[in-house]
Amino acid sequence: MFQGLITQALQERKLLEMTYVDAKGQHTIRVVEPYEIKEGKLFAHCIAKNGIRAFKLDSIVNMAMQPKTFEPRHEIKI
Repeated sequence: MFQGLITQALQERKLLEMTYVDAKGQHTIRVVEPYEIKEGKLFAHCIAKNGIRAFKLDSIVNMAMQPKTFEPRHEIKI
C-alpha cells in the first residue's frame, strides 16, 4: 500500500512519519529513517526508539514523507 512512497523516501533520503498498529493493537506515531523493504516489512531507524526496527507493512495505517532529509546510519537497500 505504501511501497511507492517508501521507495521514494529511500531514494531521496527523506524521513517518514507513520501511524503503526503494534501486536497489542496500540496505535503509535513513529518518525523513521527508511532503509529497506523486505519480506513485507519496512526496516527503518526509529527516532523515538533510537534503533533499527522492523514494521509490518500491513500494520501501517497512515504514512507521509517529511521534507527533512537524513544522513544514513546504515546501508540503504532499494
